[in-house]
Amino acid sequence: MASQSSEPDVEEIDLAALASALGRAFSGAPPAGYIRGRTALRDAVAAHAHCSDVTAERLVDTMVSRGLLRFDGDPTRADANHAGWLILGAP
Repeated sequence: MASQSSEPDVEEIDLAALASALGRAFSGAPPAGYIRGRTALRDAVAAHAHCSDVTAERLVDTMVSRGLLRFDGDPTRADANHAGWLILGAP
């Protein structure tokens, strides 16, 4: 008997809809800081998609690569803690 995973099928998740949900979750104030902000996005994705942190991190990676999320700064600079994340798929 095969075990069924409670993880959602990431191939079936509508990333634009997920970006819209993130936009609503952050109410027009996306998280700041490269690491802190990315962690907040991952946690919000995990809560919305009911998935593990690992799966949520992969979804964030995919959303970044597809241009739905973008860090508005240089993560290698010391002032990156003041820059924020742009949620581009949000209304």
